[in-house]
Amino acid sequence: MQMIRRKNMKNITLLLIILSSLLFLILTGFLSARIAPTDTGRLHVAATIAPVADFAQYVGGDLVDVQLILTPGASPHTFDLTPAKAIQLTNISAIFGIGHGLDSWADGVASISGAPFIALDKQVSLLCGQEPPSIRASDAPDESDQPCDPHYWLSVPNASAMVNQLVEEFSALDPLNSAIYRSNADLYLAELSQLDADIRTRTDTATQHDMVTFHESFTYFAQEYGFIIRATVEPSPGREPSPQQLAALQQAINVYNIDTLYKEPQLSDNVLQSFIKDLNVRIQTLDPLGGVEGRQGYSKLMLYNANTLTQTP
Repeated sequence: MQMIRRKNMKNITLLLIILSSLLFLILTGFLSARIAPTDTGRLHVAATIAPVADFAQYVGGDLVDVQLILTPGASPHTFDLTPAKAIQLTNISAIFGIGHGLDSWADGVASISGAPFIALDKQVSLLCGQEPPSIRASDAPDESDQPCDPHYWLSVPNASAMVNQLVEEFSALDPLNSAIYRSNADLYLAELSQLDADIRTRTDTATQHDMVTFHESFTYFAQEYGFIIRATVEPSPGREPSPQQLAALQQAINVYNIDTLYKEPQLSDNVLQSFIKDLNVRIQTLDPLGGVEGRQGYSKLMLYNANTLTQTP
């Protein structure tokens, strides 16, 4: 409950800051020029993370302008929406995202723009109420108040379900072009089907199916493509493991003959670097978000992760 209250206070504070900024801009005459709607006939929408933006751009094509909220390379778990960023997104029709606590900072945009936040989970089988594989100390409180794992885009079948939902959402916003959205999506779904097959071909060759990840991001990927996450390093993003948790983590590494620990580029791995000094393991990078050089676009991101998991020491 305390964590929920802290989140609510943070959202209220952000909203007050944004409202103050908007009032200032209106009084100075700047805002009307900054966000005046353009008569292009295109839909203007926002996406909270890079994979969602990628899906929306494929389905929308030339009919939809997609603005990405989360800066590539940043973590959604530590991201703070600035008033300037929120103001840039005032003239949008909808905000597409993940939900389940991952991108709650988008509430600030929704509050100002009046655009609805739409989680692309309607056709996804969510993993809910499962005990995460974190190595927790016996006296450590469970700080998670979100019962469902939000990282569902890291399964290609789930990505296909998200694309189909986008067709419905775009068609509701722009019924006259619904056939175009459906046609665009069908072309992309064929690409995703091939991507899924390519990933399975790669992961079928993996010699190690037991994993230790830095954060609880890859459960959907693991279950879809034949891996088992035995432990995660951090109980939650930004919270370092206790000495007891590190001891239990080392035991899991020994029991399952783990030779690789997987970090994420959006989160600091200082604790991981010090932890492996006395262990015969290496560190590799798995990326849940992409949007950066070499991992721009959902297909490149997923193939990168598949290739990383099938590399041998």
